[in-house]
Amino acid sequence: MSQQCSQRTVPAPSRPVRRAPINPDELSNLPTRQGRDGAVQFFHEIGVQGITDTRIRNATEKGELRRFKIAGQNWYSDRDLWDFLQSLAIGGRGAQTRKGGVA
Repeated sequence: MSQQCSQRTVPAPSRPVRRAPINPDELSNLPTRQGRDGAVQFFHEIGVQGITDTRIRNATEKGELRRFKIAGQNWYSDRDLWDFLQSLAIGGRGAQTRKGGVA
């Protein structure tokens, strides 16, 4: 009789999915994300987990985030969501360079 050995295979540790760099010029300006859920989904797709639907609501109400009002609902474009994310950056060399400061 043959004896079968049961071997456990240990799964390799999961690594974060490596995403390609985002080219903002390739993002759509069309309103393709419906409501706060659609906006949050965009951020999850690009790997940003900290933006909540409450943050989207507050930014929309304050005018920090551009939106399209279609049939009584807010719609967002990928480009506007990206621009909003970039507006959250504080400090660093990138901010000085964009404002015309010394690099």
